[in-house]
Amino acid sequence: MDDRQRNTCQSNMFFIAAWQQHDVQELCRVMFDALEKTWRKTDQADIINTLYQGQMKDYVKCLEVHHLGMAYHNLYHTAVKN
Repeated sequence: MDDRQRNTCQSNMFFIAAWQQHDVQELCRVMFDALEKTWRKTDQADIINTLYQGQMKDYVKCLEVHHLGMAYHNLYHTAVKN
C-alpha cells in the first residue's frame, strides 16, 4: 500500500467513525424524544432529563478589563474526538 492509499484509507476510517457517532447520537435523540412524548403525563415525565441531561459551563474573559463572563448550557450529548 503506497502513501496515497494509506492516507485515503485513514480518511475513510475517520469519516466512517464520525458518521457512526452521529448516527448513534441521532438515534438516542429520536429515542429520548419518543420516550418523553410517551411519558409526558406520567410520574416518569422528567426521567430522561434526570438520567441524561448534563450541563456545560462556558467562559469568556475580556483581555482589557479582565471581566469573566459565564454561561451554562444544558445538553444531552457531547462530541467525542480521538
